[in-house]
Amino acid sequence: MFLVFSIQGEWINRWLFKDKLISIGGISLAGMIFQAIVVTIVAFFYRINVEYFICNALLTVILFFLHRRTWLNRVKSISNWDWFCRILFLVIFCLALARSSMLPFFVDNESYYIQTIKWLNEYGWVKGLANLHIFLIHGSPWHALQAAYNFNFIADLFNDINGFLFCVVSLLWVDKIFQARKNIDYQTNRWLFFLPIFSVLWFQFVDSPSMDLPLYLISLIVIYCVLNRSKVTDLAAILLAVFLIFIKASIAPILILVLFMLNKKNWKIFLIFSFLLGAIYVFKGIWLSGCPLAPFADFRLPVDWAIPEGLNPMNRVDNFNYRNIISEGRVNVILLFAIVIVVPVYGILSYRKKEQRPILFFIIAELLLVFLTFTQVRFMLPVLFFPVTYLFSKIKFTPRMLFGIIYASLLIVMIPMFINLDIGRLSKNSQIIKADVFRKQNVLVPAGITNCPDLTFEVLECIHFEFHNPVDSSYFMYLTGDGPLPCVRVKYLQFMYRETGCLPTLIGEELGEGFKHVNVQKQN
Repeated sequence: MFLVFSIQGEWINRWLFKDKLISIGGISLAGMIFQAIVVTIVAFFYRINVEYFICNALLTVILFFLHRRTWLNRVKSISNWDWFCRILFLVIFCLALARSSMLPFFVDNESYYIQTIKWLNEYGWVKGLANLHIFLIHGSPWHALQAAYNFNFIADLFNDINGFLFCVVSLLWVDKIFQARKNIDYQTNRWLFFLPIFSVLWFQFVDSPSMDLPLYLISLIVIYCVLNRSKVTDLAAILLAVFLIFIKASIAPILILVLFMLNKKNWKIFLIFSFLLGAIYVFKGIWLSGCPLAPFADFRLPVDWAIPEGLNPMNRVDNFNYRNIISEGRVNVILLFAIVIVVPVYGILSYRKKEQRPILFFIIAELLLVFLTFTQVRFMLPVLFFPVTYLFSKIKFTPRMLFGIIYASLLIVMIPMFINLDIGRLSKNSQIIKADVFRKQNVLVPAGITNCPDLTFEVLECIHFEFHNPVDSSYFMYLTGDGPLPCVRVKYLQFMYRETGCLPTLIGEELGEGFKHVNVQKQN
């Protein structure tokens, strides 16, 4: 993955950034964005499988010969780091590699991440797929990127795009730490030194292709660009912000940061990039569900494959009642408490500073959006990371203490990785998802892509097509795990029938032709 993303990123760097990106981490991130856009488009026409891998490999070889000298110099620049930064990145890399080899710890992975990627591997984007399972409406370009690099034609063990992203962003971060050490400047961008305190949280997203981790990490890069403005950082922030909305709409208020950075030279790029990704986003929503603004399902087009009325993938908050959120587990309580305390304090300290105002406006808008539309606390987390690090940066720590905080944070990451902790009191989903620890056999063979490897399936029939029903006693009706296609629980179909009077069926004779719904109550 590093070869593909960094080499293709070098081409993007020369074409779009005029060779102004210096860090190999930033160049690799540019390559990831390019690949995510390309694979999302390709998936409308063809499956994302070995054929895509071969074509992509050929393109990478061609670009390597065109840019090999520049690319090699970028890679060699890492050797300029001092021993502290080299060891620091090596520790981060090893931890990310170890975490990626463990069982994924995220319930959404068992409801639709794995299934979305499997559909992409076998058929690409499937028309009306959300009729089969409403959570498949969330299919993201980030899942398409994972489908291109899970090497499913070799083994079904790799869904590690988030682990790679963590390493890429760490390259950028360690390079900034190196520059601070080199220039003996521990005041400029001092907040960067405190980012590792969130590593123990971020690492819970490393072992599954969750869209949340790119939102957390890349939004911090956008904030860095806002605080360190230049032609390059302005352009990078614009592209990164639009890309984040492309992979998950809940981060839409980040456009507020972009509006403060637009000028006569970059507004055309902003419009072109926004129109391109916006068009793909809308078409993808229509194709999967008939909803242009999917996963928001309030507006549906009158197409045959539109999802039925009564199904809504978004859990709305009624009258700001957060009792349901708090009942989900203590983690939510802790995070909500932190947001309620930290954000107002940050606002009081920063609202008079001109460079901080765009960030403050973004935080307020993001909180309002989440309060009005979502019930999952993790959607609020992008507003927490920078204010916390900003407040810590106001404390007078010596350089030695700063480096101690970095390594202490990484040591804390190891605790849940090597010690089996009881999460029953922290999460309601502990009945479904079990915490995993790193085992010696993971050194050679990853644990797999599902937290439910022992889940069995039975073949049943629903209106002229067979599906695989997970045989499981848990209450979670959305559970599908790594089931064969098509996979959906009978409990979910019963729920769908109860709420809408409809059941899914095929559009044609083959799965790849797509799904629609049939109103069974009217037929009866």
